[in-house]
Amino acid sequence: MFIKMLFQMKLILLNQYIQIDSVVQRLDGSKYKGNLYKQSKEA
Repeated sequence: MFIKMLFQMKLILLNQYIQIDSVVQRLDGSKYKGNLYKQSKEA
């Protein structure tokens, strides 16, 4: 019972970590696109 609870908590944390990771990647991606856009305008 206790082990099952720990396992579920681990899964929940893992899912949250994956969501946070994808949000961070999206933010990084938009930042990267913004920099490319700036560079192409300056060029």
